Amino acid sequence: RAGGSAATTTVNVKSTPFAGGAKGDGVTDDTAAIAAAEASVATSGGKVFFPAGVYITGPQTLHSKGVWEGESRGSAIVRLKAGSNADLLKTKDYELLTGTQGISGNVGCSGHGLRHITLDANRTQQTARSRCYVSYGWKHTVLDVEFVNGHTIGVTSEWTNFDGGGARMEALWSNFRIWNYGGVKGGAVGLDFSGPHDSILSDFVIATLDSTIRPYHAKYGSTPIDAGGGPTAADLTATATLTIAELRTRIITA
Repeated sequence: RAGGSAATTTVNVKSTPFAGGAKGDGVTDDTAAIAAAEASVATSGGKVFFPAGVYITGPQTLHSKGVWEGESRGSAIVRLKAGSNADLLKTKDYELLTGTQGISGNVGCSGHGLRHITLDANRTQQTARSRCYVSYGWKHTVLDVEFVNGHTIGVTSEWTNFDGGGARMEALWSNFRIWNYGGVKGGAVGLDFSGPHDSILSDFVIATLDSTIRPYHAKYGSTPIDAGGGPTAADLTATATLTIAELRTRIITA
């Protein structure tokens, strides 16, 4: 199956051992507490649980077999601190691995995931590219997640061309939403997807209120993905314009 960690260990980001515990009050800087909670499961894997609240943080790193799970999408919100001008959440060693798609065995992170949570890159308070989520890896999951306010790009997913042998599902993304991204006229995109291959993406909405912005750009190597019955190569550079009412309706009911 596509990852997600078994998450046999669960830690609460508000627990006091983690730099006094995150407050989730929308004001306090929870960077240290979140980083400490993630570090506690970085070696063996596990789940970092976010109760309802708004967690202000600087950039964070997600490790293999690490899962961030919120109380529910929309109630557990992790928001990038104003002026960070960096990505909110990246998988470990992303900078070393990005673009190395021809190197067999460069698997990056695996077994990581996001569940029932909102990641907010706070784009109006950033002046440079600030993505909600950036992953280089495989066998991971995104389930019931909202990505909002990415600066330039909402979400990036990437992996090597190495298939690991055999036919198997390398990632499962289901019931996710990417919206209100932008910041660069004509150069922004909601989902920049170039791996892993053999992935399933289902029940999702990628919406923009700006007709100059692309909802998604998908490729494997240099070849656009044609999902067969889904987006065609021509669709990959399509634009979408929705009113606020339409956007709200699709996010809630889709």
